[in-house]
Amino acid sequence: MTKTDNIINTDPVYSSYESKDTGVVIPRGTVRIGVGAFKGNKCIEKVTIPEGVRCLDAEAFMGCTSLRSVSFPESLGEIPPRAFMGCTSLETVLIPGVESIGEEAFRGCTSLTYVKVFNGCEKVGIDAFNGCTSLETVDLPDSVKLIGSRAFNGCTSLRELTPARNIEALFDECFSGCELLKESLAKKARLYEMLHKGGVCAVISNNRLECFDDTVTTDFVIPDGVETIAADAFKGCSKLEELTIPESVCDIELGAFDDCTNLSVINVPDNFTLLEASDLYQTKWYRDRRDGFVILGTVLLEYNGRDKEIAVPDGITAIVDKALVNAEPDRILCYPQNAKSVFPGAVSDIGEPMIAIYYN
Repeated sequence: MTKTDNIINTDPVYSSYESKDTGVVIPRGTVRIGVGAFKGNKCIEKVTIPEGVRCLDAEAFMGCTSLRSVSFPESLGEIPPRAFMGCTSLETVLIPGVESIGEEAFRGCTSLTYVKVFNGCEKVGIDAFNGCTSLETVDLPDSVKLIGSRAFNGCTSLRELTPARNIEALFDECFSGCELLKESLAKKARLYEMLHKGGVCAVISNNRLECFDDTVTTDFVIPDGVETIAADAFKGCSKLEELTIPESVCDIELGAFDDCTNLSVINVPDNFTLLEASDLYQTKWYRDRRDGFVILGTVLLEYNGRDKEIAVPDGITAIVDKALVNAEPDRILCYPQNAKSVFPGAVSDIGEPMIAIYYN
């Protein structure tokens, strides 16, 4: 073991730093910076990591609150978990083509304003930039395929995102609290549209389907676990032809399917009552059901025919609110034995003559 320039260096591992100097140049020949080598150092402001360093261990610079800049080598394999967590003075980060950015790698770097990741990186880990409240611009390469949960959570200043075009997965809350980013992207197109170029067709945040891109696929199965379909989530998806909604969905917000003009197949669980006919007026699915019963799964959404005597088809398990308000029959016969529920108001406001409803 040798001691050079206030560095205790067990070649080729750089293990710890004892000086109060503000500038640090890692010695050439070093291939690894050890766990917590600079952890908690309050003095260093600038670090230069030379080519040849292949491994940066966890928490290497964690809590270096005066650190303002870091120069990374292209030889580095990854940014490990919590490597720069809590480096509250760090302002700009240019990350070479590492394979991944680890969990909480830059979490709480509250002065960080700009991040550029070069081609080669495939994963941005969980909480990687969580709480970087000054972060304004992020430039991701096309090689990125996954953005982990809460990766940019709470980045309240984030306005500009140059997204990867081959992203395969965006996990829950990866952009939670990034309201300025949402506004910025929404002005250019639909919410998060830029993120979808490539493999991603939907953004799901906190079990809420925020947006869908019909340029990726025309047949979409909403993942089980999604609970809410947001307002305008599928708005303008004129290429969407088939949609499957799982049992986990318990809320569909107004306008979710506006202008889905070619949507012709809708698969839902039995007894699915969250949709009204008006939600689907602009779809091909609804247009194909003119002048008759509008049935989704086993639920009667609407009767838009003109018959004076209506026999509700066998197999119906529910009739939704106001399903028959536009009908003007002399008599309505609801005879299927398994019609378990008629929602309040299902046949209200029909007018004279008096309506009779029968169950066999």
